[in-house]
Formats: sequence, C-alpha cells, structure tokens
Amino acid sequence: MKKRYLPACFLFLTLMLLLCGCTCDPAAHIWEATYFARNTVFLSGVEQVDSYGGPSLIDPFGGMEEGVVSIVFTEDGTVTFAPGTGETLTGTFTTKNNSMADTSFMVTLDNGESFSGIAQSYYYGRSLEFIFRGNDYWFEEAYKTAEVLYEEAIQDNIWWIRNNRGEGLAGGEVTVVDGGYGLTMEDEQPPRRLDQTVAVQCVRLDAENNLTMLSAIELGPCYYATGKLSGGMEKIVIYYIEPLPEQPTVPTEPEPTYLADLVSWLEDMEIYEDSYMKMTREFDSLPPGYVKYHRYITDKAEMEAILAQLKQIEMWEATREAFEVRPSDEVVTLRLYTGSYELVITSYGGYFIRNESEYWYFSEFPDFDYTGAVRSFIVSEGAVAELYEGDEYRGLYPDLDQYEFVVDTEEHDYTSAHYWTMVCEFGEIQIYDETHFHYKGQNYVIVGQWKFEFAQIPK
Repeated sequence: MKKRYLPACFLFLTLMLLLCGCTCDPAAHIWEATYFARNTVFLSGVEQVDSYGGPSLIDPFGGMEEGVVSIVFTEDGTVTFAPGTGETLTGTFTTKNNSMADTSFMVTLDNGESFSGIAQSYYYGRSLEFIFRGNDYWFEEAYKTAEVLYEEAIQDNIWWIRNNRGEGLAGGEVTVVDGGYGLTMEDEQPPRRLDQTVAVQCVRLDAENNLTMLSAIELGPCYYATGKLSGGMEKIVIYYIEPLPEQPTVPTEPEPTYLADLVSWLEDMEIYEDSYMKMTREFDSLPPGYVKYHRYITDKAEMEAILAQLKQIEMWEATREAFEVRPSDEVVTLRLYTGSYELVITSYGGYFIRNESEYWYFSEFPDFDYTGAVRSFIVSEGAVAELYEGDEYRGLYPDLDQYEFVVDTEEHDYTSAHYWTMVCEFGEIQIYDETHFHYKGQNYVIVGQWKFEFAQIPK
C-alpha cells in the first residue's frame, strides 16, 4: 500500500524532488560534453580561458581541436577520459549515493591524477559535472557516443558554412594594415586591426568539405563570424572557403515558398477553446526500450503563437539525396487538434516530406520544450509482450507504445514480490497496479488515458 501524506506536504516533496534531482549511476549512461573550459592561445597573440560546448559558426570545433572531449564509465569500475588535450586517460572510479539528492564519484587516474564530481538524475534527464586541472566540465546524458554526436555536429556546421544564407557569416578580406593584419568588414571602415584587442581564429573549408583550423592568419578574401569569449573579449573567426561562394545577387525569382503553401488549409486553421497540441520528440535510430517524449499544449495564447509561426515558416526545396544524408536523426512531430480537424507536421532532422516524393528544408521549426513532458516506450511495429501473474502465463499484451508516463517521485512500500510481469522485447516491466510500474531500476507512474486495466484491483 502507498504511504499517505497531507496534500501540501506531498506537493512540496514532489516539487523538491523534481527540481533537486536524484541519484545517478555514471556507468549506466552515455555522456556528451555540453560545457568545458580551457586556456586557448589565439592567432592574434591573445591567451584567454574560454568556455566551449558544441560546434557553431563562432566556435567551429567546439573547443575540440585536439580531440573529442568524452568520458566513459563502465560497470567494472574503470573510466576512460579524453579531456580535449589530445590525451586519453584511464583509471578507476568509486561512487557514493548522497541520500536521494545526487551521487558523488571519485576518479583515480593511472597517471596519479584524481578528481571528484557529482552525477544527478532529473525529471528531464541526467547530468554529470566535475573540475579537472582547474577547468570545469559538464556532461549530459546522450543517446549516442560523444564521438558520433560530435561528428554529426561538425557536418551540420559545415553545411551551414557552405550554404550560408546571410545569417551569421559576412564577406570580407584580410589585408596588411600598418605592418600587421586587418579585416575589411561589412559596414565598418577602416579595416579592423587583428591585434591583441580581439581573439582571432582562422579556418579553411576546402572543396572536399574538410574543415581545418589554421595556424596562421592568411591574406585574401574570406568570410567571418563575430562573437565574444566567456570573459567578454570580442572574437572573430575567419573562414577561407574553397571555392569562394558567389556574392548574392538581387533575387529575380518568385516570392519564397512557405509551409502554408505546401500544407493545405494550414492558412485557414484557427485555435478554439477545445483545441490542443501534442508535440513528440524522438530519434529514428533508437532501438526498442528507449523512450520518446510528448508535450501537450492547451494554453490558447501559446498555441496561437505556434500556429502563427508555422504559417510564416519559409521552406527550401531539397533533394532526396540531401534528406538521406541529413546530419540529425531527430524527429519532431506537431499535431494540432482544433474543431473537427487534425493537422500533423513532422520535421525529420529539419526536413519536411510532402506527398512521399517531395523534400523540403525548414528555415525554422517550433522548439520542443521538455517542461511538463511525458514519456512513452519505443517498440517495434506489431510487438507484443507476454503477461505473467506470478508464474502463471496470462497471454499476450499489445500496444506498449500507447502508455505515457513520468518518473514516480512518491514513496511506496512495494517489495520485490510485485504483482504482474510483462516480458517485452526490451526486458521486463514489473507492474504494481493499474498506473504504477518498475523498469530497469526506476519506478514510473502512468499519466495518460491508457492504464493497465487488468491491474485495477491489486491482490
């Protein structure tokens, strides 16, 4: 039976658990670096500590020029750490659960160095952070290895550099100015001196789409992106692109294509009092047993803003070949139920498919917000589970992908003698009643309309 609490106390504890996190086994997850800091020497002679995440126009390699930053914990207590310095360090680790708040870990490397950190589980994912050689490192749970995710991000960045549409990159030329280098910039005179007042990096993108960090500033025409270091100093990244892109001309073609031109009756859609939206985020490469996330939107103002955004999205025509080599396998599906109509729009890594043969690229797409999101299992088409009550076989059970759930933050006095067992293609689900179940070390509670109806009356 469940322990009972006063409603106010229960609400407070639930909110605290959601916000403060829970324990986390570092060896049970794949990690991706989302932030780290290191000392960098720039081509203008500037030496600064800067923070890095993933590749972008203002940070072409995400600070990983000397190797991908990654950390891998294993169940046997070993760890492999690449700090982004060209080294691959190995060692061992130990963990300690700090009540329900988080898990601390201590890493001892084979070279004698050591560091400690914290791993946490949240409603929306998991995180890991530590300090090594005086620099901060932050990681988040990933669905692919750090190396694979980094290569996908690099290819995506190369695509934006090669297909720049006037966003983020501007045309210029590196010249000699007073015995040093200067950069001719759009709408700025005279040329900007590339001295120690600015952090400068130079990158070459050759005709074979190889992106290379250069060791010296080069004269000649270029493109550039501007931003700031974490300490506030201005940063300029100069791109030497081969072949150099043609300068844009005044468009003589018809008006741009909008999503509303491709999706019938999108322009006429309206939001009513009973309207709602459902956004689903998943990855089409994930095997059964992983989860996808769903967010239900009922706020009228938020729905109207999303609908207005959909009607203004510009679309670029693409080829099937471009779609098949898209850099991301993220799939975001937006369903709008309004009146007696249902509108379904899906972004496949930024691409849109029309009539099963036309391929388009979104100029933008509504962001997926994990706030209030629920989960459901990814299963194979037509997959069913075997249902057992104790040792007694009760038959086959379909539709596992219909159950939507969240992490269960309540306390229970359940024991290992659970009531029902579902044997699925991805393992066993232990069912306590019509809404509560246990899977791979975590309790969950169903929040959608689907429930385990056979478990309405616990033994």
